[in-house]
Amino acid sequence: MEETPPPPAPQPMTAPRATTASVLRQLMLAAAILVALALVGRALLILFAAILISIGIRTMADAVQKRLRWRRSVALTVVLLIGVTALGGAIWLSGASLAAEIDQLTRLLPESLGRVTAWLGHYGWGRYVTGHAQSIVEDQTGRLIGLGSTAASGLIGGLGELLIAALMGIYLAIEPDLYRRGLIRLCPAGRRPQAEAVLTHAEAVLAGWIKAQAAAMALIGVSTGIGLALIGIPSAPLLGLITGLVNFIPNLGPIIAGVPTLLMAIPEGGTAFLMTLALITVVQIVEGYLITPLLEQRIIALPPALTLVAQLCLGALAGGLGFALAAPLAAVAITLVRELYILPIADKA
Repeated sequence: MEETPPPPAPQPMTAPRATTASVLRQLMLAAAILVALALVGRALLILFAAILISIGIRTMADAVQKRLRWRRSVALTVVLLIGVTALGGAIWLSGASLAAEIDQLTRLLPESLGRVTAWLGHYGWGRYVTGHAQSIVEDQTGRLIGLGSTAASGLIGGLGELLIAALMGIYLAIEPDLYRRGLIRLCPAGRRPQAEAVLTHAEAVLAGWIKAQAAAMALIGVSTGIGLALIGIPSAPLLGLITGLVNFIPNLGPIIAGVPTLLMAIPEGGTAFLMTLALITVVQIVEGYLITPLLEQRIIALPPALTLVAQLCLGALAGGLGFALAAPLAAVAITLVRELYILPIADKA
């Protein structure tokens, strides 16, 4: 009778352990990345803002070089000089006018509010609204003062960060290849061609986004300034400039620009206030549903819902700076996902 061979000895369960160890390593790496982003996330956002400024400067310098056939260094110098001169001139010219308008607003605003309160006092619901508003202001006076001081300190800090980003952007624009080569060398040798292609594509997307935003900002600023001048609002060119600049921030920018514009319209009377409100509404509708979609359609399809989600997340993590840079960051994220994940999978299929 044949002997039955003994059953094979059980193999050590190394595969699950290896898999578990790999998963744990990946989780620890992800946690370390999140902690690093939490610690230096604001610095990275300032760096990204500097990259945007650098791309904007180089885009304008390339246009000057192509049209006038100058050397790149000369075109870059001319763009920087024009930009600094224009910014300094705008600040110098608008400083005195802005101070005068603020003084006028502080004198006329209480009078305008008094007329509104007197008009509301003729109605029962109006007296209820004014009494309720007055009690809220009295109860929250300390909190409002604290919020005002916090906003002032945040504004000063934001201006400092903007200055740092501008200086970094100028350095990046002067020698972009130096920093580009250094970043590519951080990648493995076999991945460097792919890294260079991804960087080139991401830079092209950001340059296109900047062009679209600059065109939209110019159209919004000019149309708003002309409309306010026709209505008779003081400092219409300055308000148009502010409206165009803050339109860089999608969704929230029009609200930020609308507040000082409407405040400047209050002393001019109710008709001027309503006409200003109508102008702001029409301009923003045309910009949101016609100008920006037509411009971005030719450059990058950036879904509005994705932009809102990015703004909410980055705004919660990094405040106003994250909110302002959410749209270009979302554009870069879409590019990276397409280049590093979607296209390689499509090529293998």
